[in-house]
Amino acid sequence: MTQKEKFEDLYNSIISSRNTKNMKILGCMTKKIMYTIIDNHPQMAEEMLNVLEAINWDNYLTEKEAE
Repeated sequence: MTQKEKFEDLYNSIISSRNTKNMKILGCMTKKIMYTIIDNHPQMAEEMLNVLEAINWDNYLTEKEAE
């Protein structure tokens, strides 16, 4: 099993479990990953933040996607 496949299996297990402990673990891991991306790849981080900000809108397209 590749690392991508392993991550996909774990991710799907977490989001389908509705277990808040598992969701908090995923959230903490995601935060650490995002901080690493912000420090090392700010343009990529900006694009990812734009996607995440879309949860606050009725339209889930980023400004770049909507162009």
